[in-house]
Amino acid sequence: MLDGRYGGVLVNYLNQKQWQAGAHPESANEFRLADWNNRNTAGYKGTKIGDGVVITSGSLQVDGDGNVVSDTRKFASNTTPVKWESYAKAFYGSDIANLVDKTYLKLRELSITYAVPQRLLQRQKLFNSASVSLVGRNLWYWAKDKKARNIDLDQWTNSSTDLETPSVKSYGLNINLVF
Repeated sequence: MLDGRYGGVLVNYLNQKQWQAGAHPESANEFRLADWNNRNTAGYKGTKIGDGVVITSGSLQVDGDGNVVSDTRKFASNTTPVKWESYAKAFYGSDIANLVDKTYLKLRELSITYAVPQRLLQRQKLFNSASVSLVGRNLWYWAKDKKARNIDLDQWTNSSTDLETPSVKSYGLNINLVF
Protein backbone atom coordinates (compact mmCIF):
# COMPACT_ATOMS: atom_id res chain seq x y z
CA MET A 1 0.00 0.00 0.00
CA LEU A 2 1.51 3.28 -1.15
CA ASP A 3 0.07 6.56 0.03
CA GLY A 4 0.93 10.24 0.07
CA ARG A 5 -0.13 13.86 -0.15
CA TYR A 6 0.56 16.60 -2.67
CA GLY A 7 0.80 20.24 -1.59
CA GLY A 8 0.10 22.27 1.49
CA VAL A 9 2.43 23.84 4.04
CA LEU A 10 2.99 23.62 7.75
CA VAL A 11 5.51 24.78 10.35
CA ASN A 12 8.08 22.14 11.29
CA TYR A 13 7.91 22.73 15.04
CA LEU A 14 10.66 20.21 15.76
CA ASN A 15 13.16 22.08 13.53
CA GLN A 16 12.05 25.41 14.97
CA LYS A 17 12.62 24.32 18.57
CA GLN A 18 15.97 22.72 17.69
CA TRP A 19 17.15 26.03 16.14
CA GLN A 20 15.90 28.01 19.12
CA ALA A 21 17.74 25.70 21.52
CA GLY A 22 20.94 25.58 19.45
CA ALA A 23 20.53 21.82 19.03
CA HIS A 24 19.79 21.62 15.30
CA PRO A 25 22.49 19.61 13.50
CA GLU A 26 23.14 22.49 11.07
CA SER A 27 23.71 24.94 13.93
CA ALA A 28 27.19 23.51 14.50
CA ASN A 29 29.21 25.58 12.04
CA GLU A 30 32.15 27.96 11.69
CA PHE A 31 30.17 30.92 13.13
CA ARG A 32 29.27 29.02 16.29
CA LEU A 33 32.88 27.85 16.67
CA ALA A 34 34.18 31.41 16.25
CA ASP A 35 31.72 32.68 18.88
CA TRP A 36 32.86 29.96 21.28
CA ASN A 37 36.55 30.64 20.66
CA ASN A 38 36.03 34.40 21.19
CA ARG A 39 33.57 34.17 24.11
CA ASN A 40 35.98 35.87 26.52
CA THR A 41 37.24 38.51 24.08
CA ALA A 42 36.24 42.00 25.19
CA GLY A 43 34.10 43.83 22.63
CA TYR A 44 33.52 40.74 20.47
CA LYS A 45 30.27 41.16 18.53
CA GLY A 46 30.23 37.97 16.45
CA THR A 47 31.14 36.87 12.93
CA LYS A 48 27.77 36.23 11.27
CA ILE A 49 26.71 39.00 8.89
CA GLY A 50 23.15 38.41 7.79
CA ASP A 51 21.95 38.97 4.25
CA GLY A 52 20.08 42.19 3.78
CA VAL A 53 20.48 45.93 3.68
CA VAL A 54 20.66 48.85 6.07
CA ILE A 55 19.30 52.37 5.58
CA THR A 56 22.20 54.81 5.26
CA SER A 57 20.20 58.01 4.77
CA GLY A 58 16.82 59.43 3.81
CA SER A 59 13.35 58.77 5.12
CA LEU A 60 10.04 57.17 4.25
CA GLN A 61 6.78 59.11 4.56
CA VAL A 62 3.36 57.46 4.34
CA ASP A 63 -0.17 58.80 4.56
CA GLY A 64 -2.78 57.64 7.08
CA ASP A 65 -3.68 54.64 4.89
CA GLY A 66 -0.07 53.43 4.62
CA ASN A 67 0.46 54.65 1.05
CA VAL A 68 3.96 55.91 0.27
CA VAL A 69 4.04 59.70 -0.07
CA SER A 70 7.81 59.95 -0.47
CA ASP A 71 10.78 57.64 -0.10
CA THR A 72 14.27 59.15 -0.12
CA ARG A 73 15.99 56.25 1.63
CA LYS A 74 19.41 55.05 0.47
CA PHE A 75 20.51 51.49 1.20
CA ALA A 76 23.81 49.62 1.58
CA SER A 77 24.65 45.98 2.21
CA ASN A 78 24.55 44.89 5.82
CA THR A 79 28.01 44.84 7.42
CA THR A 80 27.06 44.43 11.10
CA PRO A 81 28.30 41.18 12.65
CA VAL A 82 26.22 39.40 15.27
CA LYS A 83 26.71 36.26 17.32
CA TRP A 84 25.51 33.10 15.62
CA GLU A 85 23.22 32.16 18.51
CA SER A 86 21.27 35.43 18.22
CA TYR A 87 21.05 35.17 14.44
CA ALA A 88 19.99 31.52 14.43
CA LYS A 89 17.29 32.02 17.07
CA ALA A 90 15.86 35.08 15.33
CA PHE A 91 16.03 33.82 11.73
CA TYR A 92 15.97 30.02 11.75
CA GLY A 93 13.87 29.89 14.91
CA SER A 94 10.97 31.75 13.25
CA ASP A 95 7.79 30.24 11.80
CA ILE A 96 8.61 31.51 8.30
CA ALA A 97 12.03 29.82 8.20
CA ASN A 98 10.43 26.52 9.20
CA LEU A 99 7.57 26.37 6.71
CA VAL A 100 7.72 23.08 4.84
CA ASP A 101 5.91 21.58 1.87
CA LYS A 102 3.59 18.78 3.06
CA THR A 103 4.14 16.65 -0.07
CA TYR A 104 5.22 13.11 0.80
CA LEU A 105 5.08 9.46 -0.30
CA LYS A 106 5.05 6.52 2.05
CA LEU A 107 5.18 2.78 1.58
CA ARG A 108 2.65 2.15 4.32
CA GLU A 109 2.44 -1.63 4.00
CA LEU A 110 3.99 -4.43 1.99
CA SER A 111 2.80 -8.03 2.25
CA ILE A 112 4.29 -11.08 0.55
CA THR A 113 2.22 -14.25 0.83
CA TYR A 114 3.04 -17.86 0.07
CA ALA A 115 0.06 -20.17 -0.32
CA VAL A 116 0.91 -23.74 0.62
CA PRO A 117 0.12 -25.99 -2.39
CA GLN A 118 -2.81 -28.39 -1.99
CA ARG A 119 -0.61 -31.37 -2.82
CA LEU A 120 1.37 -30.70 0.38
CA LEU A 121 -1.80 -30.32 2.45
CA GLN A 122 -3.30 -33.65 1.30
CA ARG A 123 -1.04 -35.57 3.68
CA GLN A 124 -2.81 -34.19 6.74
CA LYS A 125 -6.48 -33.99 7.81
CA LEU A 126 -6.40 -30.95 10.12
CA PHE A 127 -6.88 -27.97 7.77
CA ASN A 128 -8.03 -27.33 4.19
CA SER A 129 -5.69 -24.50 3.19
CA ALA A 130 -2.72 -22.61 4.58
CA SER A 131 -0.66 -19.55 3.80
CA VAL A 132 2.25 -17.66 5.31
CA SER A 133 2.71 -13.90 4.89
CA LEU A 134 5.59 -11.57 5.67
CA VAL A 135 4.27 -8.09 6.43
CA GLY A 136 6.16 -4.82 6.78
CA ARG A 137 4.68 -1.45 7.76
CA ASN A 138 6.15 2.04 7.31
CA LEU A 139 9.06 0.65 5.31
CA TRP A 140 9.87 3.74 3.22
CA TYR A 141 9.19 7.48 3.56
CA TRP A 142 10.03 10.35 1.22
CA ALA A 143 9.31 14.05 1.79
CA LYS A 144 9.66 16.53 -1.06
CA ASP A 145 10.98 19.25 1.27
CA LYS A 146 14.32 18.25 2.81
CA LYS A 147 13.44 20.32 5.91
CA ALA A 148 10.54 17.90 6.51
CA ARG A 149 12.47 14.63 6.41
CA ASN A 150 12.86 14.50 10.19
CA ILE A 151 9.08 14.44 10.76
CA ASP A 152 6.24 12.26 9.56
CA LEU A 153 4.05 14.56 7.44
CA ASP A 154 1.33 11.91 7.42
CA GLN A 155 0.35 12.78 11.00
CA TRP A 156 -0.41 16.47 10.54
CA THR A 157 -3.55 18.07 9.17
CA ASN A 158 -3.23 21.46 10.91
CA SER A 159 -0.66 24.23 10.39
CA SER A 160 2.05 23.08 12.83
CA THR A 161 3.62 19.77 13.77
CA ASP A 162 4.04 20.19 17.53
CA LEU A 163 6.31 17.47 18.89
CA GLU A 164 5.47 14.01 17.66
CA THR A 165 6.00 10.36 18.15
CA PRO A 166 7.48 9.17 14.86
CA SER A 167 5.95 6.36 12.86
CA VAL A 168 7.53 3.04 13.70
CA LYS A 169 8.71 0.44 11.21
CA SER A 170 7.29 -2.93 12.02
CA TYR A 171 7.61 -6.42 10.63
CA GLY A 172 5.25 -9.31 11.10
CA LEU A 173 4.54 -12.89 10.19
CA ASN A 174 0.97 -14.02 9.51
CA ILE A 175 0.00 -17.68 9.40
CA ASN A 176 -3.47 -18.34 7.98
CA LEU A 177 -4.96 -21.81 8.48
CA VAL A 178 -8.46 -22.68 7.23
CA PHE A 179 -10.07 -25.66 9.01
